[in-house]
Amino acid sequence: MVKINKRKIVIYVSAFIFLLYIIVPYSWIVITSVRTDADVLSGGLIPREFTLDYYKSLITQKPVGGIVGSATFAVIKNFPWALRNSIIVASLTTLICVFAASLSGYTFARMKYTGKEVFFNMVLVSRMVPALIILIPIFIIFHDLHLDDNLFTLSLVYSALMIPMDCWLLRGYFMMIPREIEEAALIDGCSKSQTIFKIILPLALPGLIAVSIYTFMGCWNELFFALVLTHSRNAQTVPVVAAMGVGEFGTQFGYLGVITVVGTIIPVTMALALQKYIISGLTLGWGKR
Repeated sequence: MVKINKRKIVIYVSAFIFLLYIIVPYSWIVITSVRTDADVLSGGLIPREFTLDYYKSLITQKPVGGIVGSATFAVIKNFPWALRNSIIVASLTTLICVFAASLSGYTFARMKYTGKEVFFNMVLVSRMVPALIILIPIFIIFHDLHLDDNLFTLSLVYSALMIPMDCWLLRGYFMMIPREIEEAALIDGCSKSQTIFKIILPLALPGLIAVSIYTFMGCWNELFFALVLTHSRNAQTVPVVAAMGVGEFGTQFGYLGVITVVGTIIPVTMALALQKYIISGLTLGWGKR
């Protein structure tokens, strides 16, 4: 008689449900991008009319025929700028966060000084504060300094939000690296900085890649700060332009579908290409004290 492993069944069922939770909404968006608005508004789950007009509109930069399509054409017209802005902001933020979190994470993992645990807990507590609480004060400060609607400003704000979590993840990963490796490098004549940049960081590459992907995707998907701190196409990101598809006179489902599909190509491709580093980087150092 075959023995049923209830624990495995629960794991597989839970994984299947979670997979559906991810795939079904995205599949609906992909299908919506090739449906006519009339077909979407009809309420049918099974598509009856298909069109590639919205993809053609994105490539040719010409509006889709019809009153609704022409009225909300700004969504497609601003999308190339938004895609460029998202790439710049997410990449710059990732560089800042990985550099800062690497040094701070190493400090918390290896060095001994008075109040280290207290300071580290303060860093974690700062990440627990809801971001929306500081949204308005940040807007007022940057607006008074005439620094709003700026890609570098948005990157600095994102960096401040992401560094605490990145520091925690990298600290745990650095603690998994044996101290003997570092001590051997110091005995062989390496300075402290050479040990960090030539020995420790290369060994922590999976953790660095995992944190980079986590930071990049967090910045790529962020809406509220980008919506408040930007007001022109020179600084608006993909989520902001996508939000423009929901207007006072209706929602432009076709444009939203195209923007979502094209806008997720970059992060999805990165995640699939580097998934082994993401898994190993997050699991090895997760929760290490």
